[in-house]
Amino acid sequence: TSGNIVVRASDGILTADTSCSVTVASSGSIKWNPGFYVYYSPSKYPGTNYTNISPSPLAQILSFMDSLVGEPIRGIQIIAYWGEYEGATAGDYSVGFNWVDQVLARAAQNNQKVMLGVQPVHFGNYPSNWTFAFPAYLVAPANGGTDSAGTYGIVPFNVNPTGLQTKIWTQATMDRLIALSQAYGARYNSNASLEMVAFGE
Repeated sequence: TSGNIVVRASDGILTADTSCSVTVASSGSIKWNPGFYVYYSPSKYPGTNYTNISPSPLAQILSFMDSLVGEPIRGIQIIAYWGEYEGATAGDYSVGFNWVDQVLARAAQNNQKVMLGVQPVHFGNYPSNWTFAFPAYLVAPANGGTDSAGTYGIVPFNVNPTGLQTKIWTQATMDRLIALSQAYGARYNSNASLEMVAFGE
């Protein structure tokens, strides 16, 4: 196909015209480290999270990353629930920064790259307390959270399989996901071991 894609890395804006070249503005650079990446899911399912498993999922991840040394693997993809990136109150990212810092430090040590996935949904069975996967501020009090005003919202679904979905189609909830993305971008964009952050799978 024809078309020129101009990428301004500072704001992610894409524009197109009629030729076939790619230009990266001087204000930033594109991280591009192709190769084999492996997806690793620690033993956290069902109905629990990174803080409730022994050995901890973080220990499992770090051990798995070490096991890849010497293999023809470029890096690892780790998908974690929204509540493993953001704490019980809006804007508290310390819980996520803590484990992501450790993963990226190990990646740098092992010459690996990391793709992070933020999961705003839970697939499968679930307990009555939904804070196993989501920050408490997103969850109604009836399900263990603090969103008494119903500002955000999470809805169950039953479309093979069952699960829970944050209402990311509403402005309030999407704004929180955008804020998370900005916070992680500000902290990690310059980290050479972080390849990308994605939302969902």
